[in-house]
Amino acid sequence: MSGPFAGLQYPATGCYPQKLLGTYELELTPIVESIASRQYDALVDIGAAEGYYVAGFGRRLPAIHITAFEADAGTLPALRATVAANGLQDRVSIRGFCTPTDLADVLERARRPVVICDVEGAEDSLLDPAVVPPLRTADMLVEVHEDLCPGVAQRLTDRFRDTHILQAVAARKRTLEDCPPNVVAVASVKRAAMEEFRAPGGQWFWFSRL
Repeated sequence: MSGPFAGLQYPATGCYPQKLLGTYELELTPIVESIASRQYDALVDIGAAEGYYVAGFGRRLPAIHITAFEADAGTLPALRATVAANGLQDRVSIRGFCTPTDLADVLERARRPVVICDVEGAEDSLLDPAVVPPLRTADMLVEVHEDLCPGVAQRLTDRFRDTHILQAVAARKRTLEDCPPNVVAVASVKRAAMEEFRAPGGQWFWFSRL
C-alpha cells in the first residue's frame, strides 16, 4: 500500500500485515532507496522468507539477477508464489540453506553485488571476509541479532572496518503517522497492525564499500 515497494504483489498467506501496509522495516527506507539507485548487477538475499525484499528489489532494479536463500523449506512455496506474482521467475534463483561456500560462489560471479541478510544470528558465521573473501567488495544490509548472538555487532564492525563505511540504523516504535492515510481503522488496530515485536536494541547495519 505504501513505502518503497508500493504496488508489490504479495500473495503469501499468513504474511505480516506490516508488509501489506508497506510499513515493514520502514527505518530502512532511505537505504532501500539508495540501493535502488545504484548500478548493482546481483543481489543476494539470505533469509528471504516470503520474498518481500526479493520481489521488491526485483521490481525496483529490473536489470539485476537475484539469488534468494531460504533455509525453511515450508516457506519456499510462499517465496515462489511472490516471485511468480511479480513476474520475476527469469531473474530470481531460489535456493535453500546458505553456507559460506554457497555465498562465496554467488558473489564471485558478480561484478558489483549487494547482500541482504536476516538470519537470526547466523550473520556471525556467514559474514566473515576471512571465510568469504568476496564480501570485501560487496555492499551489505544486515539485521544484527545481538540478543541471539552476543557480541556479533562488534565482530561485524571489526571485520569490515577497513573496507566499508558503516551506518547503523536503530529500530523504533511505529506512530499513527506511519500508517498509510487510506487505512480506515481505529488507532489501536493501526498500531497493532504495524507492530513488529522487535527485541530491545534491535538494529541494522548498512555496510557500503569505501
